[in-house]
Amino acid sequence: MATKREPESSVSLEAGEQALARGEWETARAIYDALVAERETAEAVEGQSWVAWWLDDGDVVFSARERAYHLYREAGDMLGAARMAIWLGNDYIDFYGEMAVSNGWIQIAQRTLSDLPTAPEHGFLAILQADLALMLEEDTVTSIQQAQRATAIGRQVGVPDIEVLGRTIEGLALVTEGDMVQGMSLLDEAATEAVSGSLADLSAVSFVLCHLIFACERSQDFERAAQWCHRTREYADRIGFSFAQGYCRVHYAGVLLWRGMWAEAEKELADASRYLRQSRPAWEPEAKVRLGELRRRQGRLEEAQALFQEVDWLPLASLGFAELALDSGRLQDAEEYAHRVLRAVPEKSVAQRAAGLDVLIRVLCAAGRPNDASPGLQEFDRIAGLVGTLPIRATATSLAGEVAVARGDHDAARQHFEDAIAVFERCGARYDGAKARLTLAGVLNRQGRLERARQEARAALEAFRSLGALADATMAAVILEGNGADTEAARSVLTSRQIEILRLVAEGKNDREIAAALVMSEHTVHRHVANILQRFGEPSRAAAVAHASRLGLL
Repeated sequence: MATKREPESSVSLEAGEQALARGEWETARAIYDALVAERETAEAVEGQSWVAWWLDDGDVVFSARERAYHLYREAGDMLGAARMAIWLGNDYIDFYGEMAVSNGWIQIAQRTLSDLPTAPEHGFLAILQADLALMLEEDTVTSIQQAQRATAIGRQVGVPDIEVLGRTIEGLALVTEGDMVQGMSLLDEAATEAVSGSLADLSAVSFVLCHLIFACERSQDFERAAQWCHRTREYADRIGFSFAQGYCRVHYAGVLLWRGMWAEAEKELADASRYLRQSRPAWEPEAKVRLGELRRRQGRLEEAQALFQEVDWLPLASLGFAELALDSGRLQDAEEYAHRVLRAVPEKSVAQRAAGLDVLIRVLCAAGRPNDASPGLQEFDRIAGLVGTLPIRATATSLAGEVAVARGDHDAARQHFEDAIAVFERCGARYDGAKARLTLAGVLNRQGRLERARQEARAALEAFRSLGALADATMAAVILEGNGADTEAARSVLTSRQIEILRLVAEGKNDREIAAALVMSEHTVHRHVANILQRFGEPSRAAAVAHASRLGLL
């Protein structure tokens, strides 16, 4: 945000602004420090605050902004005072996550601007309010209203940065509601303005590109994310500046995680976490929860559990807990976690609801309750139609396969999983494609198509090994090593002890609890469970429980 200008001198406000615009932070700091030493003006102190903001020096950011606020008021420059109040409202959340203090400064800005003619500061306040409504409250309606107001103000006062920022937030809000066409159109337009050099402020460029990547992660639009990340790198190289700050890198890591680029995702998360811990600690949980999901997929379950527990107030953590509970056969816990996610997400935030519906449908199918899963599948299909990205559509098809399996319609299930695998592979979602292959192998086993089942399990095994998904690779290996018996044979080869263990698994008990109940070692319990999975040709405990329930063994 530009500061006011005074007559140019050898060390001037204009020279400081130009250094900020070029990303030359140390040069800008030297200029503003010299100006303040000569005479402390609100404009020079504001310049110091912007240097500190870019250098992540939180103490100086707040002391300089608050000092500039008072200096502007003393000089009777109420627009300048409002500008500092707006940014203090932003920074108290950005740096510390302090909502109450942030709200206090926002209210001061709003009151200060209420009697003043329309100015850029009115637009920046609307942008802040739009962003907070969307990012912190999932209130897409308020967010869109404020974003459109900001865009109109930017056009009225002739500040392109405000127009572009308004379109950016409106675009992300529309994507959140499932309007991919209009939402992504606005985001593409804003990003084009950003990387073409049309914006005056580097912070505006960073804001636009980060929100675009967030939209791609939220909607699983991997191809669009890849294209814009490439363009962003080209632009950053051209001007000699990197926009890959912490929160943006967290979203990018989420995209990499979905695409199966786990080594790259881990590096991004490590770098982002280190940056956020030092400069924006309020946002570090976003990195931790995604690292927890990576650990879960890698089969490092205790680490995943610990990471989710550290940030258990985040919806993504509840999703992680649900997946862990489902994998261990604790279906009631998994269902409760899934419902917790859905309760926390407004119905209009369809892109957010998709993840909760995904795990809930799989839990209900694993519990042998396909009728209960049907309403969730209908809602997910509606979301897939709205969002329209390939991974969402593939997931909808895969979930239809899960419901078909739970109903015993194996031929329909086979077709659904075959279609889902084709789309997952087309869009590069390697992990999800391998999971669908493993479930397809179980379906083919039930149909007596043993050679085809082994082919699918072998392909899944190779994919899991290349990804580093050790637990899933073990499940695929179990199916490959199994005898491929049909369900009647499977019923006859389970021992009474295995059935007893399976009943305890169905009650939601873990290996340690089962071992204590049956007075045996955890290793013995684990071996029995592996043998049950082998007999049934199932990839998980939850699937084995559902299988046993259909056979009447429970």
